[in-house]
Formats: sequence, structure tokens, C-alpha cells
Amino acid sequence: MTEILASELFCGIDEKAAEDIIGELGAYEREYAPGERIFSDGDKTTAAGIVISGIVCIENVDFRGNTNLIARLGRGDIFGEAFAAASVPMSVDVTAAEQSRILFVPVNGLFLSSELPLMGRMRENFIRLLAEKNVMLSAKLECISKRTVREKVMTFLSMQAARGREFDIPFDRQQMADYLCTDRSALSAELSRLKKEGIIDFRKNLLSVSEKEISRQNPRTCAINTNL
Repeated sequence: MTEILASELFCGIDEKAAEDIIGELGAYEREYAPGERIFSDGDKTTAAGIVISGIVCIENVDFRGNTNLIARLGRGDIFGEAFAAASVPMSVDVTAAEQSRILFVPVNGLFLSSELPLMGRMRENFIRLLAEKNVMLSAKLECISKRTVREKVMTFLSMQAARGREFDIPFDRQQMADYLCTDRSALSAELSRLKKEGIIDFRKNLLSVSEKEISRQNPRTCAINTNL
């Protein structure tokens, strides 16, 4: 239950209330092996998934067959909620990146009358999560709409630097390239140039952006948290 309560969907809800809500909504748990598909593009779902343990990748494949990474989710993160609420087919693939346990929470019951006192709180959490996901996707759109690889990289890193000048990137180079919709070799070359110019520094997935570069960025852009 501790893992479930780590999800923002259950923010402000105690363990007993969470158990009651899970029972009333008919939530259920599934386990997935590394590489196993949880949802495929075109699938329909009535339930949002909460990552209890493991890592889950949200991806889509373009008409050329290129895989684009949308998000990489860990414990407590939620996925599929917008598709479940809107009753529309999935437009992405959801895959377990490692051994993962998922709690599926049917969302229709959230909008029905209930005698459970904290069901309203969970409904508020759900709506807030939808809004936050919209902000996250807007942030990605801002990154990938840039014309050059350098502009994409610096927009992304500036957003991450809003959390602190030094930060971890939860991607390997291929995943970061997929997220930014660019080529891996072009991304690696640009990162090396930026490091040589003293704009950024990195050791594996730990990156930092120079104070001078951060101050040059648009304050509105820097305030966006991609919540990856």
C-alpha cells in the first residue's frame, strides 16, 4: 500500500481510505516482464495505470517506423488516464522497461456519487494530474518545435535546470534522442560541442548548465518542469 500512496492520485488520502476507494472502484494489479507490452497503439482502456514498482516507457511510432519516447515513468507515476477518461483508443505504446507491477484503477467510478468521504479528494487529484500532463506535453512540444538540435537540447536542459543547476537525466542517449525527436549521433555530437564550449558539463547522466546560460533563458521557459 505504501507504493500506491506514493502516487499523486492518492495525495491527501490515508491508507484506510485508499483501501476503501480501491475496493469500490474495482482496481486490480498486474505484473509485467521487461519488454512486455502493457498497452498498444489502438487499445482501449477504462482504467488508468499506476506504477507500483519498476519502470514503464510511453512511446509512439511514426509513419517511418521511428520510435519516439514520450515519457519514462517510475514508482507512483500514472499513465493512460486521459484515454480512459475520454473513452478513446490509445495513440501510444506502453511497455515495461524492467520487471514492473501496475495497479489499474477504473476511472468511470470517480465521477459517480459515492459515500466515501475522500472520493471527492481523489477526483480532484485526478483532474489536477490531467492538467499537469497537459503542461508536460506542452513542454515537450516546445522542445521538439525548435529548428536545430542545439536549440532542442538547450530548451530541454533549461527546463530541467529549473530544478537546480545540476540534475540527473532519466534517459540514456538513445532515449534522450527519441524524446527530442532527433538522431542519436547528432545529439551526442551537440552535447560534446556544448561541453567543449563550457555551456554544459556532464558525467554520464548527471548534467549541469552554466549560470550564464541559465540567465540567458526565457524565465517562462525555465519555470516549466517536464516532470519526467
